[in-house]
Amino acid sequence: MTIVIKRVLASTLKEIAEKKSLSKITINDLTQACDVSRQTFYNNFKDIYHLVEWIYLKEVVTPIERGKIYDKWQDALTSIFQYISENHVFVLNTYRSFGKEFLEKVLRQEIELFLSNQVFKKIEVTKEEAKQVEFSYSFYTYALVGVGLDWIEKQMPESVEELVERIERVMLGEIISLL
Repeated sequence: MTIVIKRVLASTLKEIAEKKSLSKITINDLTQACDVSRQTFYNNFKDIYHLVEWIYLKEVVTPIERGKIYDKWQDALTSIFQYISENHVFVLNTYRSFGKEFLEKVLRQEIELFLSNQVFKKIEVTKEEAKQVEFSYSFYTYALVGVGLDWIEKQMPESVEELVERIERVMLGEIISLL
């Protein structure tokens, strides 16, 4: 029953966020729209931030965490940016209401999982090469998070496919040499 309530609260929050800034949505707004008590909300989440984090965790991070294997790393990266594109109003609302740091934390989780599951897991290295691979992992995490935040901040001016294609051109050189 708890997961059903959480999903109802999450979908209702996303609906309300289509029309109202997340920072302006109150627990009362949400519980009235769901026809549940405030206590029901607090039994599941400590605040709106916690609910928003749960939404991103369940909708983006968990599927990647479960280790879904993609034929190509570009497909995994596309799925992350596709979620952002398909939920652009909610994502932009999160960005504007909670700040860059909140979204950066969520994106970093996604990108780290993507890199570890889809790219760097496949690389076999010696001890000498491990330091470079670790640096590359860190570098690409920060680079992809930065590119993602910039894309969000500019309100996604290019398609997901165009963005991933540009990233692919940059990444392929180093990743191929590591493989």
